[in-house]
Amino acid sequence: MKRPLMWASLGTFAGSLAMLFGTRAVVGAVIALSLVAAAILLSFRRIPLSSMVIPTSVLFGTVMCMLFLRAEKTCSEALFAMQRIPCTVTEASENSFTAVPRLEGYSRFRILVFVRETAPQIGDAVIVSGPVTDFPSPENEGEWDSSAYYRAVGYIGRASSYEPAGKTKMTLRLTIAKLRARLSEQIDRLYPNQTAAMVKAVLYCEKSELDEEVSQRYRSLGIAHILAVSGLHITVFGGFLAWLFRSFLRRPLAETAAAFVLLGYGALTGFPISCARATIMFLLYAIGRALGRTPDRITNVTVTMALFVLCRPVIVLQQGFVLSFGCAYIILWMSAENEAKKRKEGEQKDRNEGKFKRFTDAFRYGVKLQFLLLPIQVSLFYMTSPYAPLLNLCVIPMMGILLPGAAASLGASLIIFAVGRFLAGFSYYGFSIIDIASKLVRVLPYSVIVTGKPKVLNYGMYFALAGIIFRMRKKHVRIATVLAMLAFLCFLPIRTKDMRICNLSVGQGDCCVIMRGGACIVIDCGSSSKKTVGSKILVPFLHYHGFDKPDLIVVSHIDEDHVNGIEELLKGDWGDVATLLPCTETAEEYRALSNVRFVGTGDSVRVRCGLLSGDSIKVEALHPSLGTTDSDDYYVSDNDRNDNSLVVTVSDGQYLALFTGDCGSEPLAKIAFVYEAMLQQCDYLKVAHHGSVHSAEETFYGTIRPAVAAISVGVNSYGHPSPVVITMAEKAGAHVYTTLDCGQITTRFGRDGISVSVLLDDE
Repeated sequence: MKRPLMWASLGTFAGSLAMLFGTRAVVGAVIALSLVAAAILLSFRRIPLSSMVIPTSVLFGTVMCMLFLRAEKTCSEALFAMQRIPCTVTEASENSFTAVPRLEGYSRFRILVFVRETAPQIGDAVIVSGPVTDFPSPENEGEWDSSAYYRAVGYIGRASSYEPAGKTKMTLRLTIAKLRARLSEQIDRLYPNQTAAMVKAVLYCEKSELDEEVSQRYRSLGIAHILAVSGLHITVFGGFLAWLFRSFLRRPLAETAAAFVLLGYGALTGFPISCARATIMFLLYAIGRALGRTPDRITNVTVTMALFVLCRPVIVLQQGFVLSFGCAYIILWMSAENEAKKRKEGEQKDRNEGKFKRFTDAFRYGVKLQFLLLPIQVSLFYMTSPYAPLLNLCVIPMMGILLPGAAASLGASLIIFAVGRFLAGFSYYGFSIIDIASKLVRVLPYSVIVTGKPKVLNYGMYFALAGIIFRMRKKHVRIATVLAMLAFLCFLPIRTKDMRICNLSVGQGDCCVIMRGGACIVIDCGSSSKKTVGSKILVPFLHYHGFDKPDLIVVSHIDEDHVNGIEELLKGDWGDVATLLPCTETAEEYRALSNVRFVGTGDSVRVRCGLLSGDSIKVEALHPSLGTTDSDDYYVSDNDRNDNSLVVTVSDGQYLALFTGDCGSEPLAKIAFVYEAMLQQCDYLKVAHHGSVHSAEETFYGTIRPAVAAISVGVNSYGHPSPVVITMAEKAGAHVYTTLDCGQITTRFGRDGISVSVLLDDE
């Protein structure tokens, strides 16, 4: 068997995946098949023992993953049951710190402690007070999975209180942590705020101070890798160290020495996945050269991947793992393909070839890499940028200069600060150029294309076209270009004509999204219990479904728990989105916006569902009206903002949905009186005021006949939702769902009727 080490590593990885994602039946089947295959192979005398590699490695990976998961579960249950846990602080920021338990058998796990006051210093001994709890799982589609991320990086849980307990003795881990803190202080002295944050991210993967807008912009343009310690860093630093050591050591020994120095650098960075992968690969390469063996790059990558999984199987849940190793395999495949073509055609690299030819070759290589990375990128981030190859072509060579320059300025400043400050000027202007370039590209048309979460059909069409493209000859380059464009279009979102209403789980607040075809309407987005619900919950949800921004925003009223997420977004990229507010609102900050319309009874808006389709969604206001107190109007005193909430119906021509904001019993009774016939045709109800008892209006619930009633509510002290309201809605014939119990609630209105799905199990 060729490359037995590679196959053993792949078998170990496959066994771990089966244990992580498979059911008990699947795991049992994998173990049984591995044992049967091993027994059959042993029964044949002439079959070499190397054929046993795959079944035994699969079995080994499954068992090791099983043992790790059991140990993790046992440790987490024990820590969660403790009320006082002695720990050592290893990392500290303004609002949180990392605590490592000083208990035998638990030191490999970490606890993230959130604090309101100033966090303790690195090296302090603390007593973490219980309870320690698990990180929350996502409650909405597209939301960041903090539970999977923190498990993958070694955190066992989180806590919110601690007691100081003096100092601890210095260890290697604490020494490295203090060195990071010392370097951070020095970088803050050398660079302005945002540039300092970028330098820290680039040099040793300190991203806590990086602005979220910058991270999102770089990620959307496909250049986020420059803000992390990646293979590029290891290539630059490793190559420099190997060149330096070759002046007094033989080449294999020089490369081995450089690899061990890189291990120390990796410890300083905290060994992020990309850095650890590149460092281990460099070390395996150097050891192979020192032993006189020809390095096999694909075996190095596979062995490194298996080592990651053996050390912490749950690391496969992290986005960085998928992106890092996916990129590594693609680059290796492209390199092997290029080398094979050169051997076949007998081509030799011409050192005197023109610079334009080198540029076009590099650009072509970048386009091909971006094309192959497209499935991974859209699966993880739900977006891509057609300008990424050109931007990377400009940025990556600059990083080869900026990286050593930033490191040199930092090192020089520790000796003579003035020299370091002078050298920092070059890095400052370099990072500024990159940042300005990213801002300029971001404003170009179609700079970012939101694809949404791909479906199986998207992948199938893409890989079918990709297979055809890579089998075509050079003379068919035009046809290949057309097919590549079609393959890119395969990842555009697949729209459905069925209307969907999604109640997002935003804690104690309200947020609804209506989607049909290419139309998207947002009704409220705010929370009094969660921060940044607009950028952290609503925007990822829209990206997940292939929308960059909504076509229309409806704000029922401007209480914080309905609008703080909307305000956050209107101040940014959503400033041009049409927004409806109730006519009774007098907020000057909204009246200053050009796309805001104040509406009341009888006003309506239509949102088209597609460019070529004549379908549309109608949004009509039922309440409030302004100016009279006649019985046919719904004038309510301006002193009560809840009762002045904008109440609207949303209809696609077949189904009707009613959104009631925070209305109380009086306006609901008046709506029921005037719109009795309409309410009897209502299919969906967004229950008013989070199910408050003040919205328990008998006339209203005696008139309306919804199939579904959704309540947006979180943990609160107000008694929401009231059992009285739930009982009234059920008597009206509705199935009642709450975001507190169900997470995101998705109601689908199709030809076959109405169906409801929830993200969390309703307990």
